[in-house]
Amino acid sequence: MKTIADTITTLVELGVTNSAIRAALLKQDFLAEDVEAAMPTAKRTCFINDYFDWLAAEPRDLDEARDYIQNPANSDNVRKYEKMHLNTAELALKIWAAK
Repeated sequence: MKTIADTITTLVELGVTNSAIRAALLKQDFLAEDVEAAMPTAKRTCFINDYFDWLAAEPRDLDEARDYIQNPANSDNVRKYEKMHLNTAELALKIWAAK
């Protein structure tokens, strides 16, 4: 039987988000307090963190940002909020221009 840590490691490697990892662990009948105690060891993987890192790496135009957001590997929810993510990209461009 896999431990909580093993399960977290496997799911993180698959790119599963923390909230989905928690849900999966709870469905496997791990105790909620054990899940919460183990979660800080999990690498945070979600679109927004990767997107912010991507925007911070170098100036990106809005077409590049749109392509990044609309990537089929992203969830429907990410693509649904394209306008919000593009607003963030516009702000990042203004910050880059001010440097």
